[in-house]
Amino acid sequence: MNDPLIESLTLLDLPSEILMEIFSYVNVKNLFHSVILTCKVFHDILTAHGFWETFFASKFKNHNIRADLEYIVDLRDVCCTYEDIDKHWNYREQNKLELKKLKLVGHYASIDAAYILPNQNICVTGSRDRSALVWNLSSFMEDNSTEEITSLEVLHGHQGWVWAIDSDKNNANKVVTASWDKSLKVWDLDTNGTLVDTLDYHPSAILDLCCHDNVYTTACYDKIVRVYDPRSNGIVVKSRHHKRPVICIKVTDKHIISGSEDNTVVIFDICAGKVESRIKIDSPAFCMNLAFQQGFKYLRVGGKEGSYYVYSMDDGHYTLLESSQLWQSYKVTALSSFQGTLVACSQSGAVRMYTPDRSNQLLETFNIHNGDVAAAHSRNNILLTGSSDTSVYAWKFSALS
Repeated sequence: MNDPLIESLTLLDLPSEILMEIFSYVNVKNLFHSVILTCKVFHDILTAHGFWETFFASKFKNHNIRADLEYIVDLRDVCCTYEDIDKHWNYREQNKLELKKLKLVGHYASIDAAYILPNQNICVTGSRDRSALVWNLSSFMEDNSTEEITSLEVLHGHQGWVWAIDSDKNNANKVVTASWDKSLKVWDLDTNGTLVDTLDYHPSAILDLCCHDNVYTTACYDKIVRVYDPRSNGIVVKSRHHKRPVICIKVTDKHIISGSEDNTVVIFDICAGKVESRIKIDSPAFCMNLAFQQGFKYLRVGGKEGSYYVYSMDDGHYTLLESSQLWQSYKVTALSSFQGTLVACSQSGAVRMYTPDRSNQLLETFNIHNGDVAAAHSRNNILLTGSSDTSVYAWKFSALS
């Protein structure tokens, strides 16, 4: 006999504990992009104090991030990060996924820069052959079985090694390349890689570049960090706060973070126009990575002999949380992120995937390159790596064929 009361029950009538169990089977991104908008009941549950901490403990029982809880920006992003790790690394056979690679053929000297454009299937690589090559990854993204491709366009014009590549999110198709020839060059990829501008305001080699909020921030061999505004055609910040060449930079809304051969990482306050703090490390800072997208307030720094440092970033205060060695005798040449992991590259030719927390659990190692892996960049679920052996590879997960 049918019970009208039971037949009239809906999901909203279930206790929150049962709803949480149901939510654990839902993709995390769908939870806070779609389910949270369904009704007030779901919204209240998914925004309740402590929900995401409880949810993480329930859904990701094999991961312990207790030591990292104090340094989390957003637990929802952390949940997304570990969902990616489980799906793509821990249980990829169960999820019927395979990691595919595509070889990008065209350079004839060491690769030092790699960049994937936002919201597109286009990437650009820079080399010591003094060129930047533009590649179309559309067929690779569509699961084409091609094992290698040649470049779409060649950006000629630099007289020195192409050392860094970036673009501004406000004008993503205008790609900027930085070189040892002391110049920045701006290319318009909408018009087949037309050279739009050449900027010669540096007295020596440019070692890193970051395009942010319509300005160009550069790290230079002359020990100076500069911020150039192309709209006013002038340098708006010029700071010599390192004693040796500046190797790498990162930019946030408030700070310029620079790493140098002088064994320091300096945090420069953009609004105040002065150095806010100076971090002394036991190695030159060869590369850096910010963990915000993975949900953590971490600055990661790679150095010589595999040295690796993790700093908390809290209201401008940077505190060393961990110092370790990822390799015994090879320097860490590049740090990036890919499908939830921290990607670490080295002089050994290896590309390693670690968990993004401070446990540094090694998930996988790839030895596809035969030289220094100096270039790594990830976006749109693609990882791009380039090496001194002239090889460039694009990596992605796809369904097993």
